[in-house]
Amino acid sequence: FIIVNALPFVSAGNDEVICINDSVQLNATGAQDYVWLIFTDLSDSLVSNPWSSSQTNIQYIVQGTDNNGCVNVDSMTVTVNSLPIIDAGIDFEMCINDSIDLLVTGAIDYIWSPSTDLINSTTDSPTAFPTDTIEYIVQGTDGNSCVNFDTLIITVNPLPV
Repeated sequence: FIIVNALPFVSAGNDEVICINDSVQLNATGAQDYVWLIFTDLSDSLVSNPWSSSQTNIQYIVQGTDNNGCVNVDSMTVTVNSLPIIDAGIDFEMCINDSIDLLVTGAIDYIWSPSTDLINSTTDSPTAFPTDTIEYIVQGTDGNSCVNFDTLIITVNPLPV
């Protein structure tokens, strides 16, 4: 008699979404041995859970072999989102004891650092009261949870004598 073995139920795992410059660990299941047929940007193409560091959208295909030598394939997609372009404006000068309303664009959520001398340091438009020349760094997070930064230098000039 002839034994017909069922194909293994190979799963390449869920589709993933990452930000450019990030990596994600893939997770194939359902077989004993694995070969990722599309292995661009993978840490190891012969394991079930390699790391992907792709900088562009990519569809990975995994081939799984079970104990009986039966083979099946599955695929998954890694979508790579670009970073937001954060713009805190141009560096500028001001006189001591003055204040300035800052404005940043390019994301949804912001955190300014250092937050000293700032009112509302988690908005796109904090008010700054610097007493010395300072470099502010603003972190912006977009709707895809991707993060980028920009800097702004405020030169504080003394009052004339």
